[in-house]
Amino acid sequence: MHLSAISAEKTTATYSGVKYPYKVINGVLHYQSAVNLPAVPMKNVKPENFSVIYSDTAFGVGKANGTYYCNAVALPKAFNPEKAKAIDSYLVSDVGTYAYCKKMTVDIDWTKFEALDFPFFSDGKRIFMRDGSVLKGADVATFQTKGTNQAFDKKQYYFRESDSATIPYKKSVNIHEKCFGWATIDDALYFRGEKNSEFDASTFTCLSFSVTADKKGFYIYGKPFPIFTPDTDVKNLKALSDHVVTDGKSVWFVKIEPERLAGLDASKVNVNENVISDGVNEWHCEDLKSPGEAMCTKK
Repeated sequence: MHLSAISAEKTTATYSGVKYPYKVINGVLHYQSAVNLPAVPMKNVKPENFSVIYSDTAFGVGKANGTYYCNAVALPKAFNPEKAKAIDSYLVSDVGTYAYCKKMTVDIDWTKFEALDFPFFSDGKRIFMRDGSVLKGADVATFQTKGTNQAFDKKQYYFRESDSATIPYKKSVNIHEKCFGWATIDDALYFRGEKNSEFDASTFTCLSFSVTADKKGFYIYGKPFPIFTPDTDVKNLKALSDHVVTDGKSVWFVKIEPERLAGLDASKVNVNENVISDGVNEWHCEDLKSPGEAMCTKK
């Protein structure tokens, strides 16, 4: 056996408790959640004494010599994993709450803290975001989330992403949770928190996470998509499955981008998972889309 192989065996055995998001570099324990992020050295922790008890992309928790660590941050000596919960980007416990391992300054009842629809959280008193910030102005008693990135309470509508919006309303909010980013606020359509008057609200419909339609055509994340038949009856569009729709004449696969499945008799179409057939013609559609290629193939 080569010396290098013996050395590798020793290293693996010695540092058997070191797992993602931790690693050993030149004998020093480091925290590193991604290859494009710097590795943070933990020079005061001997890697042979370290073991990971929780691992996720948001944060990791490890233990060495009676001390627990959230990423590279030492937790209070009184920290007890039996009185703690990992909830998405949060580590909540009876000795403090951490968002991405940064300790929060507000007092939180860790037993009541919960994740709502992404990216909202609540402790029953306040609404929080993933980074630990409080959603200002939110009324917890009436706060509702629907789908992803959207919520409303008795006073305001909230869209939270890289670009965020808070919109007061007077009458009503209808979040179209099947498709991403769309809501009707006081009878006007909004996409990602911005009012959009280019769409026809009376014929607007959600077809999938990325696809919507109105009487003028299909849209991908709010942008027109150039596939539509002039005689399409948008008001009569109905779902044959989660990703197949018809207006009674044409049939489309709409999981990521609309694809018209030519030659199918809409009145006889049967959908069996990703196989769409009318008994004469048959289409097979994929779960994933490759750039420049159709998702569906006629057999």
